[in-house]
Amino acid sequence: MLGLAGVVLGAAMLGGGCKKGNETPPARAASEEKADRKENPQTTASFLQWTLRYCVGEGLEVGDWTRYRLARPDGRFVEVMLRVDRAEAGGLWIIEESGSQTRHMLFDPESRQLTKGRWIDEDRTAHTLPVIERERLADLFEGMKQEVTRAGSPIAGWEPQSGTETVEVPAGSFACSFLEPAYTEEATQRYVEQGLSPEDIAASKNTSRFYFSPEVPRLIPTQIAFAWWQYVEAFDRVEGGLVRSPQAMPYELAAYGRGRE
Repeated sequence: MLGLAGVVLGAAMLGGGCKKGNETPPARAASEEKADRKENPQTTASFLQWTLRYCVGEGLEVGDWTRYRLARPDGRFVEVMLRVDRAEAGGLWIIEESGSQTRHMLFDPESRQLTKGRWIDEDRTAHTLPVIERERLADLFEGMKQEVTRAGSPIAGWEPQSGTETVEVPAGSFACSFLEPAYTEEATQRYVEQGLSPEDIAASKNTSRFYFSPEVPRLIPTQIAFAWWQYVEAFDRVEGGLVRSPQAMPYELAAYGRGRE
């Protein structure tokens, strides 16, 4: 599939690595540059179908919504709005608005699949998102995971941690559960050989956490799932919606609401 190789390698970088002190992760600039590029509809459809089930939670109702903001190096913010717009044939239409782009996605809560969709790009051109067979997608993404492994990702996965942590974001204060990266043994040994202390390694993990709260509906920006596609299954191991994402792509919850409110 055209365009996927570059996405694979770019996404692998977002797995992150251990940095000494307050050094800015190089993946941050790369991720934002990627977000600004025009997307290929076929690539977008593939990633949406593979990852959307981890971005959309159970028990959503028409009228539920979330709004996130992404901090940019120049101090500006990009906002992303997701909402459950309406119900159709047992599914829910999820609309995501990000900058000048809009995605309309019909999500089946029972199968947790994207069944229909369209995408309006920055030129206001509408694209129909083709539905791809799940088996074909599984083969495609398995091959991509093998490519990431060969590239030498330092991350073995994102693991849920015990306890909660209070997180302050524009939407308020939340007691959050969180996912934290687990480095491979080879990567950990390499960091030690490079002179990083256990405290440096722990600090790197802290800046790479995903924070979730059951107070928030699970409507997560698709760009996050695209970037962490090889680890996104871990989102199912925590409850609630996203409050803050890692510093490599720093989204934070700006506001949210429930349809029943």
